[in-house]
Amino acid sequence: MKARLEKWRNMSNFQSESEINHAVLAIADLMEKFGFQKTDWMIGKNVSLYFEGVFDSPDQVSKDISVHLDKEKLPWSEKTKNRSIIPPSGSIYLEQYLSTQDKYKIGIDFWPDSTDDGTLDLIKQNPTYLRLNDKQINIETMDKYIRRRLSLCEYYLQKTPQEIMDYYYANLQRYQARIKIYEKIIKKARQLGLKGVESRAEKTIVIFDEIIKKAYPELLTTVDSQDPKIEILKGFTAFKIDEKIRGKVACPESNEENIRSNEKLIYVFSHFGPAETHYAYNARALLTEGGSITCHAAIVARELKLPCIVGIRHLINNIHHGDEVEIDFKNGVVKLIKNKE
Repeated sequence: MKARLEKWRNMSNFQSESEINHAVLAIADLMEKFGFQKTDWMIGKNVSLYFEGVFDSPDQVSKDISVHLDKEKLPWSEKTKNRSIIPPSGSIYLEQYLSTQDKYKIGIDFWPDSTDDGTLDLIKQNPTYLRLNDKQINIETMDKYIRRRLSLCEYYLQKTPQEIMDYYYANLQRYQARIKIYEKIIKKARQLGLKGVESRAEKTIVIFDEIIKKAYPELLTTVDSQDPKIEILKGFTAFKIDEKIRGKVACPESNEENIRSNEKLIYVFSHFGPAETHYAYNARALLTEGGSITCHAAIVARELKLPCIVGIRHLINNIHHGDEVEIDFKNGVVKLIKNKE
């Protein structure tokens, strides 16, 4: 597991189109191993938008890759209603999944298409295939991407702030990045004369802003204020153990270069996605500001029986790399004991 942790250092965005192509072909091979046909899955998000010309440079494309799939075609039984999927612990499928991520230094996020949260079933609707070597890869077009995002936004606009936060974690950086994607789609759609895509993208921005105002109003305020230090924080326990844990925390998002792989650590993240999964194998516990009991961090924690609390509001502003904390998993409480000296 130490080697696995070291392999993932400095994973962020792609550096070349060749690197993107190799990653997509590796995912295609993985899906074949899982028994999927080309019509049963689709590459989404930033990678597909790069192939669509929305992103004009590989270094704008995150190595966190979304793969939309037909849940019914999974080679294992998936009875949960999680919004993302990982293969079951101890299975050959999990080893294949992790090995692909390790080799190509990517994160693979499996999303079941057509769920009860407003996601549309778009995999088989007018598929657009990209030919890479001997593979035909179904990609999510701009139109499909923005239709899916608009459907999700309309769905969550009707939900409570807590339900929105359970689904989507936002900080200023993530909010601005999402808006930038929508703006890029509008620009590309105008160039191509795709008025329907342009109109839906503009509507998505309006509704997305309303959702952010509802759940994360602090992101859209111009008031410069200093929040007081909070020493006791509360979230949702994703995997519980009876005893409390006390120790220093590690924050890979801000201090990755100072993290060593020779000890079990209490990891703190704002957002925990597939690209961060490798940290779980060397963790004593996992704490995240974003997410709910069905988020990626929670799913991984339950699979690995790793103590975990998610959805800890204000975690990142109050707990920093090297701080000492006490964690009560029964009650979902994180207490700051001592700041890093």
